[in-house]
Amino acid sequence: MFQIILVFHIIICCLLILIVLMQTGLGSQLGAAFGGAGQVNQVQTPENFVGKLTTILAIIFIVTSVSLAVLSSNEVSVIDKEESSTNQSQ
Repeated sequence: MFQIILVFHIIICCLLILIVLMQTGLGSQLGAAFGGAGQVNQVQTPENFVGKLTTILAIIFIVTSVSLAVLSSNEVSVIDKEESSTNQSQ
């Protein structure tokens, strides 16, 4: 189960990176990066398909991240396995 979710998580990560890189920002001018005053008068456009897809992929990414964290907390770590094997051999 862990491996299936991990593969799905990696695919979602790659898709999310590609979708975010395809988008253009509202204030994509250089002045907007430093807090330019031109952003005040901009009207926010309704979300298009790419924006909705980004939101859906981000939600799926968060869900898979939390599920992987929960599943991995139930497993014994490699360090604990090594410590128990060295303690048993002594």
